[in-house]
Amino acid sequence: MKFTKFGNKLFVFFLLISILPLSMAGAIVYKYVYDKTKSEVLNQLRTAVHNQNDKLHLLLTKRRFRVLDFSSDGFIRDCIDRMSSFSTEYSQIREKLNIHLRANKKSLDPDILEIEIIRNNGEVIASTSLEQIGKDKSHEDYFRGPFLSQEQQGSYFADALKMEENGDEFQLVFSGILKDKILHRPLGVLVTKVRGSVLQSIIGVYEKEGSGGHSGEIYIVNSCKLMIANSNSADKTVGLGRIIDTKHVRDVLTSKGEVFGVYENYRGVRVLGSAMYVPETNWVILSEKNIKDAFLPLKRIKHIFLISGGGAVLLVFIFAFIISGNINTILEKLISGTRRIADGDLEHPLTIGERKDEIQELCESFNLMMKELSESNKKNKLLFSQVKKGRDEWQKTFDAITDIITVHDKDLHIVRANGAFYEKLNLNVEQLSDKQFCELFRGIDRPWQNSPLVRSIKSLQPESEEVEDPNLGGIFLVSAYPLIDERGDFYGIVHLAKDITSQKNAERQLVKKAKELATANRELEDFVYIVSHDLKEPLFAIEGYATKISMDNKDAIGEKGKYRIERIRANIKKMSQKIHEIMEVLKVGRVTYNFKNNNVGDIVNNVVDSLESRIKAGKIHVSVQEELPVVMCDSERLKDVFSNLITNAIKFMNGEAKRIRIGSDKDEDCYTLFVEDTGIGIREEYYEQIFKIFRRLDDVEVEGTGVGLAIVKKIVELHNGKVWVESPVSDGKGSRFCFTIPIKGEHFDENKDSTC
Repeated sequence: MKFTKFGNKLFVFFLLISILPLSMAGAIVYKYVYDKTKSEVLNQLRTAVHNQNDKLHLLLTKRRFRVLDFSSDGFIRDCIDRMSSFSTEYSQIREKLNIHLRANKKSLDPDILEIEIIRNNGEVIASTSLEQIGKDKSHEDYFRGPFLSQEQQGSYFADALKMEENGDEFQLVFSGILKDKILHRPLGVLVTKVRGSVLQSIIGVYEKEGSGGHSGEIYIVNSCKLMIANSNSADKTVGLGRIIDTKHVRDVLTSKGEVFGVYENYRGVRVLGSAMYVPETNWVILSEKNIKDAFLPLKRIKHIFLISGGGAVLLVFIFAFIISGNINTILEKLISGTRRIADGDLEHPLTIGERKDEIQELCESFNLMMKELSESNKKNKLLFSQVKKGRDEWQKTFDAITDIITVHDKDLHIVRANGAFYEKLNLNVEQLSDKQFCELFRGIDRPWQNSPLVRSIKSLQPESEEVEDPNLGGIFLVSAYPLIDERGDFYGIVHLAKDITSQKNAERQLVKKAKELATANRELEDFVYIVSHDLKEPLFAIEGYATKISMDNKDAIGEKGKYRIERIRANIKKMSQKIHEIMEVLKVGRVTYNFKNNNVGDIVNNVVDSLESRIKAGKIHVSVQEELPVVMCDSERLKDVFSNLITNAIKFMNGEAKRIRIGSDKDEDCYTLFVEDTGIGIREEYYEQIFKIFRRLDDVEVEGTGVGLAIVKKIVELHNGKVWVESPVSDGKGSRFCFTIPIKGEHFDENKDSTC
């Protein structure tokens, strides 16, 4: 079979439209499965890390309570008290105490390696290991720690320390203060050393696959970067006690946060992993899975795609060859038949066999063409009828338009007008009598030189103008549109008059109201400034008289008098502060704003630096998103916004995990900037009230009078943005204050709605 050029192109086209979608679909599905698998494995690893953290916390809590329980033993405290007085029975008391520690305390828990009692000077005076008695432990953290630890009420966890007799094993050291019964003065420190293998019991076996192959593991690294527990501890290659100085371990110890993703572990193997910092112990818990094992299902999917894709390509090739060959045969018949028609043979129609597709329709169209040549007159009549129908429909539409429309020739005589024209001027068609528009509207024989009609004729461009016409009784938007033929010659013009009287009256009324409102605002601001100034003078006078009364009658006024004078001063100070803050709120709208592109990151860092002392005093962790945007704003005013929001977050912070997070999001029109905290949160009924002046949370006692958020709202609105609060953020606590800044840098405009 010989293919035509079109047949060859069709064959290639079939292959392309079939193979390309198959390839793209395969790539998309593979990428989706890859990302989905990675996300699921990482979520599993993060869940495993959090579960181990909970188990570790429970273990440490139980061990601390065990130390506190031992420390409250009356027999132990009595013995130490008697030994402290240098009794002649010192040796006998110590022997009894050692026996008590071994028989009644250490025997309670098989994981306890040793129990020591250390005197206040650091000397070991009793122990289940007799070789420790008499040693100086004053330099040890587990001796000093209980005195410094306030959070655990005298209990302390030192760390996972290597055992002196076996450097490959670890022991967990817990200690607690021993106090006497009466004065509660410190008598010494009780220390318990627990087998490090208890960590293995909470980790357990994470996952194994095959013989000797590691699919996944969980392990713990202490602050010295030593591995102290591993779910694969039976594997001799693990090596508990080895130094794990990998990048992700260093990152977690530095950031004191959480790291997850793809990285190279301590074995030098690429893994999917999650690592989390444990602030209670300064340890790192890691959960990892070999990346080859994690993505093993993808290999099977890849093989399936290759096999099924190869089969699909083969089928497409065969199908394209058959279809192209069939179409090629039909094309040859059509070419032959077309040549016969060109030679004048109209008696023999084209034949291509029985088909029910577009090619059959094409053949029939060729055959109908011959028949339709004899019926051209009938079609011409039908076409005329359709044109007439279209003209009638156009005329109805033309007359239905409520604006006044007239069509003029090049001499400006009216050749057609719509129904609104005749109705507005109370005319009929006969009264036009080839008149010009200006004769009917203005009673003159030629249009005025600056009219839209004349300008449009000169420029050959659309022209428009607002005209107040007393004859028609209103204001009209008059437009003229020149008519140009295919040669570019002017042959007429369309004139349109749109009644905009109501619209213009509304605009004038709006301008008037706006001027009245601006005047009222200026008068109100002037009034507030005058009242504020006038209020300060009597306040100063009252304060002066109160001071004079207090000084002149120091001995006579008594305690009640002094108390009342102090209340007068406190109320004067409060009133002065309110007047000052009213002036601050007013100043936000009166200050001239200097809008230009500013980096939000620089502004935020500047504010955080200025509040550094308050942040450190509150022990608050502040995190700032790295890539904050550059926006069109007044940098000083934006500093006021962030300063108020961060200061509010500091005021309402409580609990142990005190964090403030500052960042941004972006949508089509706006940047959304936010300040998020882990404070007490805000109930929903306060969402709107807190942004009003002098509105505060009734159930919280903090400094301030409640104008900070009112200032924030005013500044954001002057940047053409909006501000709101979301609370709680998580676990029923925390607040996130959000505000928007337009991406296009639009600032406040009284005549335009905000886009954000």
